[in-house]
Amino acid sequence: MVEISQRKWIDLDITALANLTKSVYIFEGLGEYSLEQIEQHLRTLNERFPFEVVFVAIHDGTLVGWVGVE
Repeated sequence: MVEISQRKWIDLDITALANLTKSVYIFEGLGEYSLEQIEQHLRTLNERFPFEVVFVAIHDGTLVGWVGVE
């Protein structure tokens, strides 16, 4: 199991994140979920697919997207 540690969470705006990679994944409806629920969702993705979440994008204090690397 891949753990998402706090040191991997980097506060980037969505424009900066898009400039880092073409693979920007956008979350929909984040206002309905707590950060813990989102973190658990990312852990589940890490277990199911061969990548690790390394950056997240935060816009106006809201988590809006993430980037994974293989």
